[in-house]
Amino acid sequence: MDEYQVNERAVVHAYHLIDRKRFVIGTDWDHDQPTLAQRQAFVARHSWNVYSWWHLGVDPNSLEHTIERYQFAIGDLTRVHRSALAGCLARAERGGHHQLAEASMELLRRLDARAGITMTSDVASAMPLAMTFETVTRSS
Repeated sequence: MDEYQVNERAVVHAYHLIDRKRFVIGTDWDHDQPTLAQRQAFVARHSWNVYSWWHLGVDPNSLEHTIERYQFAIGDLTRVHRSALAGCLARAERGGHHQLAEASMELLRRLDARAGITMTSDVASAMPLAMTFETVTRSS
C-alpha cells in the first residue's frame, strides 16, 4: 500500500540534525508546523531540493516542484520536531505505509536517545505503537 516513497535524503538530513541536537521536544505539531506562506517563502529562499529534505515521504503521483509532492514533514524548516516525527509515524501506520513508519520510528528512537528520553516498559507494552512515542519519561 506504499504509494509514497521514502525520501532517503530527508532521512539523512534528519539524522544529521538530530545528531547535532537541532530538535525540539514537547511541541504541538498541529500548532507549530510551518504555514503555507512560510513553506512558500522557504522554497523561494532555498530550493525545492532543500525543501524536500524536510519531508520523509514523496508522492510520485504529484507534480514535481509542488508542495503536495512532499509529505510527512519532520520539522519547522529549521529544527526537527519530535511531535512531527510522532505524527509521521501515526499517519504512516494508519495509512499502511510500512517503510515510512519504519523510517519515522528509527528517527524517533535516535532523537529520544539523543535527548535522554526513555519509555517505561509497562506503558510501552500497553499502548499501540504510535502512542508509545508520545508517552515518555525523561531520564536523569
